[in-house]
Amino acid sequence: MRFCLTFELNRITELENFHRELFEKEVNTGAIENRGHPGRNFVFSDPDGILFDVWSELSPSFKQ
Repeated sequence: MRFCLTFELNRITELENFHRELFEKEVNTGAIENRGHPGRNFVFSDPDGILFDVWSELSPSFKQ
């Protein structure tokens, strides 16, 4: 699976809020998952099936 773009959010609450907002707008949204890496994530797609990844943790290089 390849993603067009990955979004990094700065907390699980922001991830949950974004997930809920997309779901309410009937965007094709997957469940929030634990993939064994820091943070949680979910995947969503646009009407053309292009996949996007969303994480609840900022990457270490961005935090610096």
